[in-house]
Amino acid sequence: MIRMKIPLLIRKYSEGLKPFCELHIRYTPSTGRPVRGVCHAFVDTGSPITFISQTDANRLNIQPSKVSSRTMRIGGSPVLMYSVKNMKIKVMCEDNKTICDLSLPTIGLALPIPNNTQSIKNAKTLPSIIGVDMLKYHKLALYFDVANDISYLEKH
Repeated sequence: MIRMKIPLLIRKYSEGLKPFCELHIRYTPSTGRPVRGVCHAFVDTGSPITFISQTDANRLNIQPSKVSSRTMRIGGSPVLMYSVKNMKIKVMCEDNKTICDLSLPTIGLALPIPNNTQSIKNAKTLPSIIGVDMLKYHKLALYFDVANDISYLEKH
């Protein structure tokens, strides 16, 4: 059985080295034209959900459906987490030929709580996150060897 490897970047974030994945996003809003773009998401095994940050959402022009949101604590401060559908997420495997689809039925979109200084400040520095939901859904294992500068996701 051949296992696909998705290479990760090791970057400095929040006073340490962390694994990041280059995501190729295609978002089709209910009205308007499809949006395409790239973002780098932190692979965070401490996060239960995968979400796009406010910074990446603004850059890629991804708008939440304002119908429903829930308050969550991310990075120690509260944010409003919206659900976004119709988003395709793809990554390039280590052979630079194979494209792996990492889409989920819904992706979170983390936005600050209006008039909450802590939430607004945190949302500006928060990266997009690949959470445990995506790892489990796609049967991905994380390999992170910072001493040898090797990090990847492996699809089982």
